[in-house]
Amino acid sequence: MAEQVIHFHPSKPAKPQDHKDKGWPQGRLEKVGLFLRKNRRLIIAIQWVIVVLYAAMVIIPAFLPLPPEDAHIWDNLRLFAQFCFWGLWWPGVMIATVTMGRVWCGLFCPEGALSEWVSQYGRGKALPRWLKWTGWPFVAFVCTTVYGQLVSVYEYPQAALLVLGGSTVAALGIGLLYGKEKRIWCRYLCPASGVFAVLAKIAVLVFIIIFIQKRPQGIFAMKGRSAEA
Repeated sequence: MAEQVIHFHPSKPAKPQDHKDKGWPQGRLEKVGLFLRKNRRLIIAIQWVIVVLYAAMVIIPAFLPLPPEDAHIWDNLRLFAQFCFWGLWWPGVMIATVTMGRVWCGLFCPEGALSEWVSQYGRGKALPRWLKWTGWPFVAFVCTTVYGQLVSVYEYPQAALLVLGGSTVAALGIGLLYGKEKRIWCRYLCPASGVFAVLAKIAVLVFIIIFIQKRPQGIFAMKGRSAEA
């Protein structure tokens, strides 16, 4: 009977390029994701700082007297809060969404952070079918915009407290009822999510344009002999 000989060959060490399909960072996006994962505590701390500032800028000015006619944003807290909200925050969030996608929603939004935090201690109920209706953000945006214009939300901090504070309370309530450590409010009910979704799509076009500008030869550059040859 012939003998069978089995040879064992030592496996070669894997090269760095062999890990392309194993989640290794291959670009800036992966590096950003790894940075966020490694610095989770820092991000949570920043979120709570934003929550405290947001609450202070919404609540405190609503209980202050009307500013005099000669008041300015640097010597009156009501005017300063009004300028921060509608002169810096809202345009800044839109610009950031156009240029960097929904970074505000994912990292810095105080309502999203509060909703996610309170959902840890909530009931964790399953989402009802009516809550998943895709038209809620549009309806909420129209309602808050119309009501905000009726009560002059841009001029009076009491109106801002009613609109923004009401939205925050609703986000906390949804977090207590549904989901578990997830931002159910942001995904299904946030009035601004529809606007931010449209702006985020514009951000994709911006990146495509920048990419094309950096490659004058075209997106799919010819390798080897050029087309002019």
